[in-house]
Amino acid sequence: MRRPQISDISIFLGLLLLAGIGIYVSTLQPHTEAESVVREFFQAANGADTTKLRSLLTEGCYQSWERFYSEVRRTQVERLYQSLLDSGRPGWQVLRAKMEVSASREYENLHTQVRTLGDAAFRRLPGSERMALADDPNRYEDFLFRSGIDALPREVRGTISGVEAFRQRRDREDFISHRGWGALSEEDRTLAGNPKALAEEDTEEKLALLEQLGRAVLSEKRRQELETRLRGATRSEVGNPAQFQQKYGEAALGDALRASGLSAAVEAPAVYLTRGDGTLGYYYLSDVRGWILRGQQIVYNVQATRLRGDRTYSEQHAFVLTRGDADGARSRFAWRIAGRADRGAPLL
Repeated sequence: MRRPQISDISIFLGLLLLAGIGIYVSTLQPHTEAESVVREFFQAANGADTTKLRSLLTEGCYQSWERFYSEVRRTQVERLYQSLLDSGRPGWQVLRAKMEVSASREYENLHTQVRTLGDAAFRRLPGSERMALADDPNRYEDFLFRSGIDALPREVRGTISGVEAFRQRRDREDFISHRGWGALSEEDRTLAGNPKALAEEDTEEKLALLEQLGRAVLSEKRRQELETRLRGATRSEVGNPAQFQQKYGEAALGDALRASGLSAAVEAPAVYLTRGDGTLGYYYLSDVRGWILRGQQIVYNVQATRLRGDRTYSEQHAFVLTRGDADGARSRFAWRIAGRADRGAPLL
């Protein structure tokens, strides 16, 4: 049997060295790819590139960040519309008062007339029946109103929706809306558009009228400023957060990126790995154990520059990265950002 030669040992040691280098490079690769994702994130943020940002984040993370800034924008627009409605309220109150004055007076006169007619009918009853009714207040009131309404002319009776509702004055609002609407001028009816627009409760017709009247009192300059700030969002869209995000979420996130002042440059990235469960703890890459740990998550700490006005700040930020296919979405990146490691605000 041939004894190993020095050349054979050299070859073996060389192969062993190459294998070790291969293992080292393969374990380094997750860090290299993850670092690339983090650096590209800051480039996307600096350029307000939401399309690229979507490919760098898990779908759940992207939707969470978009939803956060969509809600910020929706709240701002909601306040603008509330201010607009408040501006239109004085004009609405003038129209409502016009409608209410004549109709309210008619309603009260009708109540008085019904009680008078009912009292006359009561007095025509035999004494025993009058005494029986007088001893029962509820029956007495019911008799007054039923007898009084029955004694009204047919066209007047038609304005009363029901005996009990009229007796309890629950039909006052409907009466005023229908009778008062006819008392308004043609110009006022054209402006209001619908009796429901002058109702006490906030009907959709009323809110639309308040918005219309609110815009009317603004100067041309202020109207243009308002439209610029609304950016096409309607009042109905503001009332539906999901619909608002679907239509305006990406634009809101883009605006947040532009306003963030983040630089595309990232300083001193540091990374440590974890398996995603608390039992193994964290393994820094400076520790040799970190090079051979194959986890499903990487936590990255980076220093990034932010510009605020004429001042520049250096801030530390922490990301949690996970495998790119962890949420079922396909991506050209092996790793994708899954959120903030410090559970801070959605954006940096």
